[in-house]
Amino acid sequence: MSATTTALSVIVVWLASTLGVIVPILIGHYQIQSTRVMRLLRCISAGVVVGVGFLHVLPDAHGDLSELSNYPWAFFISMIGAFAVVLLEQILSHSHTEVVPKAIHASYVELQSQSMRVANLMEFGIVLHSIIIGIGLGATTNKDEVVTLVIAISFHQFFEGSGLSSYVCLAKPPLRQMIMMLGLFTITTPIGILIGFGVTDALENESRTALAVQGTFNALASGILIHMGFVELIAGEFHRLSGDDARGPVKLEMLFAISIGAGAMAMLAVWA
Repeated sequence: MSATTTALSVIVVWLASTLGVIVPILIGHYQIQSTRVMRLLRCISAGVVVGVGFLHVLPDAHGDLSELSNYPWAFFISMIGAFAVVLLEQILSHSHTEVVPKAIHASYVELQSQSMRVANLMEFGIVLHSIIIGIGLGATTNKDEVVTLVIAISFHQFFEGSGLSSYVCLAKPPLRQMIMMLGLFTITTPIGILIGFGVTDALENESRTALAVQGTFNALASGILIHMGFVELIAGEFHRLSGDDARGPVKLEMLFAISIGAGAMAMLAVWA
């Protein structure tokens, strides 16, 4: 890939990532009273996260690691990633319960803390994968394939950015922390593209080390995202329902929104 094509790819992917991050913020600003809109956006985002984990990250990991061994290392490492999230959450939850006093607003503080943990873990998994796909794009030499990948990855980053941003907004961190978290997401894939462009020769050789590193990172990311999608995001949304919102039609609406997010990732899996 030429330097000009690399620069254009970086700009397009960065713009798509940034737009995805901004959309939930704008919706939250102009639809402050509409909890329904934000809930449905988070459900779509949860479907995106699950779809990314199953249909994008895990297959990439399996493709790399199956070149090295017949053992299903990708699925094993993915399982380890999910278990690691459970362990980390228990450690964080235990330390938090020792600090937060049992006061009137303790439940609200706990909700904010839980949402922040979800957002941090979600970002960790997404960032790992974003760097890897950026490296893959940067190392691509076929011009037609580059165009297809840029389009597909741009949509991919838009949806992932929307998903991450909607949960960061739910956590309501300080403005500086929010900017740092969302800003980090927007630059990870462009950084990966630049890395891929810089080490194209090494990656073209498909060395065992490169396959092992990429496959392991993607496998860990898939376990994190799949666990987060089902346990924290989807189950969390249904757990927050109360009163009239807990009726059957509302739940069906949420399931439909989740299927839209997962379906979008299923469509993108055709190209990337």
